Amino acid sequence: MNELREFVKKLEHRFMVKPEPISGEPSTVQVPTSHAPDAQERAELRTPAPSLKGRAVELWRAGDRLFVVSDEADARIAMERFAASRGEIWTRAEVEVVATIREQSARDEVAAFKRQLNGSLSVDKGTRGTKPEQWQADSLNRLFLDQGSASQPAKITAQTVKHGASR
Repeated sequence: MNELREFVKKLEHRFMVKPEPISGEPSTVQVPTSHAPDAQERAELRTPAPSLKGRAVELWRAGDRLFVVSDEADARIAMERFAASRGEIWTRAEVEVVATIREQSARDEVAAFKRQLNGSLSVDKGTRGTKPEQWQADSLNRLFLDQGSASQPAKITAQTVKHGASR
């Protein structure tokens, strides 16, 4: 529990935070937001998974409620207990994925999509080390395959994407 208290202490400059058992009543404490954490601060915010297991941290940011839980099992319990949607619940792994995004505006956009689509986040392990243009070309080709009327992948290349971005 001491590790969880330390985790909350480090978050308090950014969110409204109150950790509590998933089986307990939710409550919050107002905490001002100030700046996005740098890599060192994000590393310090990480706590061992057992300290969050069986608990939910309720956060309020810009008028939106969200919960941080340990894993998918705790996410399912929190959804039932707090009548929350999956888009409001963040697992530890999802928080770590978003924490790797450098720009605050991009993190906000990801959070908005997660909430809007009522979804979950995961790392696309196939994109590590792939140049952005190649990743975008692959994504567009998959989109044409999935959504196109011919059910054929497009033949968009990284060079085409790069050329289009330069215009």
